[in-house]
Order: sequence, then structure tokens, then C-alpha cells
Amino acid sequence: MKYPIEVNDSRKVNRITFKQFVFDIAAAFNLERGLIYTIKLLILKPGKLMRDYLGAHRYLITNAFRLLVITTALSLVVFHLSGTADVLFDDIEAEINRANNDIELSAGLIKKTLFEWYHLFLWISIPIYALFSYVLFAKAGYNYAEHLVLQSYYISAGNVFAIIIYAFALIWSGEWIVWATLLTMGPFYFYLLLSFFQSRSFQTILKSTVAYVASLLIYTVVLLFVLGIFVGRQLA
Repeated sequence: MKYPIEVNDSRKVNRITFKQFVFDIAAAFNLERGLIYTIKLLILKPGKLMRDYLGAHRYLITNAFRLLVITTALSLVVFHLSGTADVLFDDIEAEINRANNDIELSAGLIKKTLFEWYHLFLWISIPIYALFSYVLFAKAGYNYAEHLVLQSYYISAGNVFAIIIYAFALIWSGEWIVWATLLTMGPFYFYLLLSFFQSRSFQTILKSTVAYVASLLIYTVVLLFVLGIFVGRQLA
């Protein structure tokens, strides 16, 4: 893909009227562009989403970081409204109160901190996952910034899955909900890369596996380090 991409884009800016206001509200639910369109593509055709965003159809797609902020905020709202947060934190507080030694107390505080900041902690993974996909798929010709965009959409997809799963908390709540969210992200990672690079060859699957495992290991180490700082301050 050669840059810059020339796009014919002649636009007029009109005065805001009530008719325009109603039109803007309807546009938010447009299935051909914007937020809903972006989420639809992200879940069903993530490879096309990325190629469109990196190509001439970027104007149809919601910005990667903007989508990340929106989906993170929505997942946090649903997390609390569904009652999942109350159930989880009540159970964790009970574990902390039953702690008989510093190890059990630290474990309880780590779990509490992880769940409290879970959605934002996922942001830490973006540069890590981007680094490994960039290195292992360097021949594809995409730069590191473009892989940051790719992984930002990946985390946004995780947020979307979380919102759907949290809805089940209205029927059956528990710690399983957070772990179910994490489990959906593994398979989707492979789907995202295979779709983006338009290949299902053994080599692509192998590279995707190495990228995922290596990223997850480094992310876990970094996350434990960060959690250690948080918990250390609480115990001090």
C-alpha cells in the first residue's frame, strides 16, 4: 500500500438545525459507517476493518483509540450495573478478611486490585502485543504504529465481548465472568491476525501462536510487577 492515498473528499459544513440534530442521532446507529459499523466489522471481519482503516476507507471507521476509550467506558459501566462488581468485590473482601498470613492477604489484595483496574490494565498489553506482532510479521510491511492500531482494536473487541458476557451476570453472577472474558480473547487473537494477513498457512498460525504466547508471558510479568507496586503500597 502506497502513501499518501488520494481521496476525493469535498464536504460542506451546514448550520445545525433540529432536522440535522435528529439526523446525527440516527447516524450513530448507521450500519454503513461510524461506531456501530466499526464494531460490526471488528467482530465479523476484523481483517477488512484493519485494511479499510489503513487504506482509503478510513473515514468510515471509528478511530482505534476513540473506540478503545468508548468500549472501555461502556464495559466498566455494564460491569457495575450488572452487579458483577458487587459480587466479585464482596467475595474478595471476605477472602481478605479471612486471611491468616501475609501471603493470603497479598493474594487477596492482588485479586482485588486486578479486578478493580482490569479494563485499564488491558491497555498495558497493547504495546507488548504490538511489538511481537510487528517483529514476527515484519515482512508484511506494516510499521509498529500500525500494529499498535491493530492491537488497540483487539482490546476493543475484548471490551465488546465483556459487555455481552456481563449481561449474563443479571442471571448468573460470579468470578467466572471475568475469566470467560479472558478466554474469548485468545481465539479472537488468532482470528484477527489470520484475517488481517489473509493467510491460514501453517507459518502464519505458528507466528501467531508465538506472538500470542510471548506477548502473554511478558504482559503477565509486567502486570505482576505493577500489581506488586499497588499492593506493596497498600501493605506499607
